[in-house]
Amino acid sequence: MSIAGRSPLAGLRDFDAKKKGWYTKTVNEFVDRIATEYATRCEITSGGLASTGGSVSASAMQLDLTAMEGLLGGFIMAPVAAKNDVDYFNTSGDIGQAIFQDGATAAGISLATDETAFVTVIWTNSDGSDGIVGVDNGAGLFVAVVKGAAATYEAQTAHLTTEEIRDALAASTTVHAATTKWVHICRVLWDENSASPEVTIVMNRNNGLGI
Repeated sequence: MSIAGRSPLAGLRDFDAKKKGWYTKTVNEFVDRIATEYATRCEITSGGLASTGGSVSASAMQLDLTAMEGLLGGFIMAPVAAKNDVDYFNTSGDIGQAIFQDGATAAGISLATDETAFVTVIWTNSDGSDGIVGVDNGAGLFVAVVKGAAATYEAQTAHLTTEEIRDALAASTTVHAATTKWVHICRVLWDENSASPEVTIVMNRNNGLGI
């Protein structure tokens, strides 16, 4: 039974390895590591469901997103209002500058005939100016990350991995390079589709896909 006012891992922190006859130092370090990781976690706790926006085009990857709440680095971020028909390549408000895999800006990207782009949308503690937001009720920043570079994205055949996204953020100097905490929202295949642009969305909140 949980005790009101205690964190979910309070019982684990109270675990007495010596009384249990376990290797005290190793177990206690393990317990502390789990508790620390939990306390500084990144997690969407409610909402954040993406769907196709009403005005997808070759130059605007527009998505809808349900209202969302979550934590970044253990900080309880400001709630995110529902978004309708928002272009994740148009830097505005809590939509940060989109980037390619090499860290270069992808803002203003426009797909040529039958081109596709593999895009991952994430939610970060970047402030968009090479700093971070590290306070409760701070505003998280959404970032679209494109597989490949400006000259190669159309030749890609798969989405980014978590490690590749981490490297892309680190390479985006003066923008998102300071980012320390982020969480997956969704993967998007954006297709020009012979002048009938469309997006195919695969949800990946909290990296449920384990990529």
